[in-house]
Amino acid sequence: MFHRLYDLANNYIINPLFALLGILRTVHGVERPATEQQVIDEKTSHLRLYHMERCPYCIKVRQEMMRLALHIELADIVTSPEARDELITGGGVNQVPCLRIEEGGSVRWMYESSDIVAWLRSQFPAD
Repeated sequence: MFHRLYDLANNYIINPLFALLGILRTVHGVERPATEQQVIDEKTSHLRLYHMERCPYCIKVRQEMMRLALHIELADIVTSPEARDELITGGGVNQVPCLRIEEGGSVRWMYESSDIVAWLRSQFPAD
């Protein structure tokens, strides 16, 4: 019974509230020279964020992506069964947010919003 109430509160109160707060919070991205942004865009072309639109942790990561002006492919696991299957097959866990990092011919799956944000900041500093 408790789990059912928790799920209902999460789905109909908490998640929509976080989504609304995420929409209301204006995020201004860094402005870079065009050539520098092209280099960043090339690096981010090897990244993919598996997410859900109303997940508060996913919103946190997407806001940081906007702040850092990162164009990372988004894969919504709710609207795309293929994305959900890729996440489970590749990463092994049905958990979002998850950043798929392809580097040097290997693929790494990073979970936990705080870890993802820290990694993005280390790879693509705003300064």
